[in-house]
Amino acid sequence: MKTFIGFTILSAVTNMSFTSILPNGKPKSAIATGSAHGIGAQTIRSYHSAGCNFVIADLPSTKDTAETMISSLSDPKRVMYHPTDTTSWNDVRAPFSETKNRFGCWKEHVAHKVVA
Repeated sequence: MKTFIGFTILSAVTNMSFTSILPNGKPKSAIATGSAHGIGAQTIRSYHSAGCNFVIADLPSTKDTAETMISSLSDPKRVMYHPTDTTSWNDVRAPFSETKNRFGCWKEHVAHKVVA
């Protein structure tokens, strides 16, 4: 039996005083697992409104939900969805490579669901 523990970095949702711009002038990029809806989606909206790029790494079954949320953002090109099953190490590693390929690097990771 798998036990899922949901958590978030609440400061990302409630306090957007962190800098969203890197020293080179480019926006920070962040990755969130388990983030296609709920608190995860709000975290993405908060990071996005602060100017960050974002990768939604969530189960393949959440693709439509994630894409709907992405299309509702003011600049959907700064957010991408990557199908990720957190029970698979290869799946967990893949969004980091994709983020680097698309946005150049990543600076933050927000875990909303992990397997314990």
